[in-house]
Amino acid sequence: MIDSYFRSILTVLNSSLIVASHNVNFDKLSTQFGVRRFTYAYHYQRAEGSFVFRYDNTGHFPGLLLFPHHKHVGDESNVIPHRPSHPRRGDR
Repeated sequence: MIDSYFRSILTVLNSSLIVASHNVNFDKLSTQFGVRRFTYAYHYQRAEGSFVFRYDNTGHFPGLLLFPHHKHVGDESNVIPHRPSHPRRGDR
């Protein structure tokens, strides 16, 4: 089931007219000690390579509102809280 989902993401990226290139790493995680943790990072940059923004939930800003979810804007050091978005039922 997860492999089919991974393939569908690659299909969308490969057929997109606005995505010039992409690098996607898929991880299959298992439950350990009854805890499941999913991480994400969505990084956007211009064609010439300049950084635009990145969403992620790594735990390196514990004092930030909405921890661990945050967004780097314009510069890696400019970090703001950000609520993660979830797909609508019809998008799955």
